[in-house]
Order: sequence, then structure tokens, then C-alpha cells
Amino acid sequence: KELSHCMLEGGFACKYPSGRFVRSTRPPFNLYYLIDAVDEQGYTWRGLDALCAMIAEGLFLQIGSQVGRKGENDFDNLDEVLGQQTERGEGTFCGSFGLAALHFPARRVAAWCSLRLAKCVVDEGLLRQADVQAVSKEVDTFFRAQSLDADALLQELAQDDAGVPLAVDLRCPIWLRQSKPAHVPQEAIQYVQNYARVRLRGDYRTWIQANRVALQARLSHALSKQVLAALSHPGQGVEHALALATAFDERLRALERTLESRRATAEGERGRVEEELAGREEVLRRAPSRGFFLLRSRIVSMARDRYLDAAGRCFAQALQEMVAETASALLSALRQALGEETRALTLLRSRLRSVSQHLAEMAEQLMGSGASIQVTSIDLADLSYCQQLYQEHVPPLEQTLVALLNGEDLTTWNDLDVDKIAERLCVAAGPPFRAVAGLTVEDVLIRRGTEMPPQARKELLFQMATPSWNLDTTRLQDGGAHLKSIQVMGVRDEGHSIYRDDAHILVSTHDPASVIVFSATIGAPFTALQRYPEYEQVYEAVRHVRPLHVLPQFQSDSEQARLAFALGTVFDMIFNRGRYFYYRPADTLDPPLRLGNGLANAIHCFGSTDSLVQEVMDRVERHIEAIGTEQAIEVLSAYYTRSDEEGVSSGGAIDDIVIEMRKLVRAYTQDLRQTQWVMGSG
Repeated sequence: KELSHCMLEGGFACKYPSGRFVRSTRPPFNLYYLIDAVDEQGYTWRGLDALCAMIAEGLFLQIGSQVGRKGENDFDNLDEVLGQQTERGEGTFCGSFGLAALHFPARRVAAWCSLRLAKCVVDEGLLRQADVQAVSKEVDTFFRAQSLDADALLQELAQDDAGVPLAVDLRCPIWLRQSKPAHVPQEAIQYVQNYARVRLRGDYRTWIQANRVALQARLSHALSKQVLAALSHPGQGVEHALALATAFDERLRALERTLESRRATAEGERGRVEEELAGREEVLRRAPSRGFFLLRSRIVSMARDRYLDAAGRCFAQALQEMVAETASALLSALRQALGEETRALTLLRSRLRSVSQHLAEMAEQLMGSGASIQVTSIDLADLSYCQQLYQEHVPPLEQTLVALLNGEDLTTWNDLDVDKIAERLCVAAGPPFRAVAGLTVEDVLIRRGTEMPPQARKELLFQMATPSWNLDTTRLQDGGAHLKSIQVMGVRDEGHSIYRDDAHILVSTHDPASVIVFSATIGAPFTALQRYPEYEQVYEAVRHVRPLHVLPQFQSDSEQARLAFALGTVFDMIFNRGRYFYYRPADTLDPPLRLGNGLANAIHCFGSTDSLVQEVMDRVERHIEAIGTEQAIEVLSAYYTRSDEEGVSSGGAIDDIVIEMRKLVRAYTQDLRQTQWVMGSG
């Protein structure tokens, strides 16, 4: 109502509760858009955010369209429509608009394609099932190439630094043959003990351990290299690497059992020969004291040779046992390293499964996100068409795997979170879909022209873009025949659009992803809205209870006077002495102004002077600013909620004037609370 007054009468002047004063001698606008949450076809917007987005998009199109270029277009007759009035003097400056849009978010579609390919890389590439036969063949080839069998392993361990095989040689030395028979037992036993200490447990053990270290390093590196090669191979992947590591472990375990069997055999044989050696040693010790002295030398020689032979056989078994034991320890270390590889691969497999699920969720969320702006729209990026684009541009899986695995150590992915891994996968999967990201909505309209021609799409959009209001045409003087329609179509580039034949309605939006149409109906009074009669009933009921307007022309004088009088009383600007009421001026040196005898007369006298009413209201507002809104609300609430005897008539009931004043103060207090909530201050 106030806007209508400003548009028809001009002279807009009012003071708002914030203290701001606005004055305009001319109508502030030439057109008002009335927007409802339900349009003419009954479409209901999905909340206030969607409605506001539609309004913002519509204003953007209008700013850039021919509607904003007066004198250069076909819409000059709008002024004539907007300047009319109904028979009852109501202005026809109201209008409403609706939007509809075609969207093809190319980047979103390309991202979806990248996510899908990235998931395919994980599921069908990195986590593809292992070929059992290929794994077995690869293990056989590796063991043959590395000569990794029991005999070769023992042979490589049992050699000196020159590559000469280690062997026990306890032949009787010349100096021992030339010893006196009485000295032979002690010297032979000492010779055997020294051989065991220096050669068997000394040089031989040192060479065997050195060979073990070198061989373990070589085999460990070869095994790890073979497993990682499978992991980085485009045709194999994590499952193949895991199967390979498991197969290596099984073969090493079997070899370890073979070596353990040989060690146990050597240990058992050594124990038997040690018993024989102990007996031979005892015979050798007694030999010098046995037999005829002429035969004693021969007896000692025989005992010596038999003792050395038994010691040689015992040390040979000990050497075999030592080599087999070292080989078993070597295999155990290799299996332990493989176990660490297996645990890392198992963790990587689990991580990739989580990544696959994460990629699927991202793709589903991306496909379901819809258009970027919340307007009535048709999304051309439906699932079936996105799948079609994916099939057109997806490369062979091996090609993407090569790009991903080139120089990439997948085991380092165990240190990354799921998002980082997914990001790397999407980067590798993104290049094939750059062409999809470059598609515009008009490109897609042409490509899908067999489904529906672009012109038919345009007509459908304008059917959807109905104004967001509902008019009762029976309240229009000519049934709405005078209403004017404006249509604007936003395209990326109006000079190079497939709709360039409709150049008079085109506007360039520079948005390659959307075609948006704007349809406005203009020239109706606000009283033609279908819900206006209901509004009028509520309005008439409420305006007598609380102030609704800021323009003085729409304020009820008696209500404003009563409110000012009540507020002046609350804040001690108006007081009474007996039956007389007085106004206390702001200047304390001025005498009080007598208003009248009795409450009704005092209010009538007070309201007859507009300047006095306005002065009191100004002082009240300044006083509230000084004491703060919270304290003012407390004082005002105490006024309209108290149950004292003031205002009680002779019949014992509260005077009607007092009741009305308290209601006005209550409504004023509610406005203060609302202002306090909006402004966030006390």
C-alpha cells in the first residue's frame, strides 16, 4: 500500500525506527516484481534459497538484456503499461517473472568420467585377479634363474673367497708321521683340536657367513624387485604381486624344509661319528703302551690313522650341518622380508578398496548434484548420456595404467590418505576427457538433436518459465488482455548461438554450460493477486492493534497519539497531578505544558498537535538508544503487564483507554524485540 502511494502520488518522506530519514519527490521505481513461492502452473520452489537464486538469475539476465537498453529495443511500450491505473485508481506497475534453464555442466561430466575411469583403474587394473598359472610359471623361472635349489644354495655357501669349495682334509702331516710313538697321541689330538678351532670354526665359518650375507642381499633384492615389478606392471597389479609373494614364500618354505632335513641328517651322522671318534681317541691314547716294543710303532701308526679318519668324517658332517643351518637361516630371513612385503601389499590392497568405494561415492554425489543454480531446469547431463560420452572417450585401460605407474612406487601410497590417492588417480584418468570438459550446452543440444530439436527445447523452456505469482483475472478490468509479456533468452554468445535467428530475445551470458530463458508478465495491480482479499482481512484486523506503516499518510492519528502518550508516560515525559496531565519538555528550564483534565481529554489535546506527538516519539527513541534496548524492553514490559489500580474506573474495571494504550505499548515492545534480534544489539 505504501509502495503504491509512492508510485502514484510521489512525495516519499518518512523516518524509520533506525533514525534514518528518507525523502523522494518522484516515484522511486517504474516496476515492481512480485515473486511468490508458487508459480502460475503450481510449481513450488524448494525453499527460500532456491527462490532467491531464481530471482538473482532473473535480475542478472534482465540487466544484460534489451530490457535494460531503453530506446533501442521493442520494449518501449512498457512505460505505457506501467503508467496505467485501474478504475479504482490502482497502479499497474507490478509484474512477475519465471526462469527455466537447460544445463550441461561439462566440467562436472568430465570429472564424473575421470572418477569412473579411476575406479576402473583400481578395480580392473590395480586389483585385477591374479593369473595362478602365470604366477607359478614366473616363480619357476625366477628360481631357475637364481639357481635357488638346495644343492646350488649349499654349494654357493660352502666356498672360500676365491670360489674354491670348502672341504675337510685331515691327512696325517709329515711332522706327525716323524714323531716318536710316545708323543703321537698327544700331538695328533692337539692337531685335530687345532684344525676344528682354526679351520672349521674359524675360516670356514667366516667364509660361510660372508657368503650368506652376500647371497641374502642378492636374493632379497631380486625377490623384492620381482614383486615390485609385478606391482608396477600394467597387466598385473596388487593381487598378482601378492600371489607372487605368497608363492615365493611357499617355495622358500619347501626349500627350507629340505635343508632342515639335510641338516638333521648331518647332525645325526655327526653324532654317530663322534662316538666312533671318542673310541678311536681312547685307543690312540693307549697305543704306545700296548704290544711288543718292535711292533709298537706300527700299532701307534694304525691307531693314529684311524683316529684322523674318524675326525675327518666327523668334521665333514659338522661342515655339512653348518652349511645347511646357515642356508636355513638365510631362507628364514628371505621369508621374513617377503612377509614385510606381503603385509605392505595387503595394506595397499585394503587402501585401494577403500579408494574404490570413495571414488564410487564421489561419482554418485557428483552425478546427483544437479545444476549449479537452483531454477526450474532440464539437466542434459543425465546418466545415460554421460555413460555414452564416457564410452566415446575412454582409452584402453592399459594406457591409463602406464600413465599412472610410470615411475610411481605404489607402496608409498600406504602413507597417503584416501583422498590423496583418489586425487592422483583422477589426475592420471583426466586427460582423455578434456574434450568432454570443452563441450558447451549448445554443442550437446546439436548432438542430441535427434531426441528433440533445439527449437523444440527452446519452446519447452518458455513453457516452463511461468511467472511466480497467481492472478485473479476477474479482478482485471479487461481480463488481463492489457498485460505485456517479455521474453529473454540467455546464451553464451548471442552472435554465434544456434538460436541466433531469435536475436531480438537473445542476451550473452558468457556461460557455456547453460541456456536460460526469462519470461516476465507486467502490468497488473497488486490487488489482482488471488490471495489479496485474505490479506486485506488480516490487514484491517491487525492495523488497529499495532502500527504497520512508516508513512504518516497511513498511520492512524489516534493510534499514534495514544502510543506516543503511553510511551511518554512510561519514560516520565508525561505525568499527572491529580486529574490534570502535563508534558515535561526536554529543556528543564521550560515549564510543564498542561494537556487536559482527565486521561481522555489529555490524549485528545496531545494528539491534536502533530509536532508534539512527533517530538515525544523522537525523545522516546533517543532515550531508548541511551539506555539500551534490553533495559527499555524491561521498562515497557513492566508497564503493560502490571496489575495496579491505575486506570480503574468507578465500576472496578480497567479503563478501555488504558487497555488500548497497553496493547499499543506491547506491540511497540514486540517491534523492539524484533529489531534487537535483527540488529544483534541490546
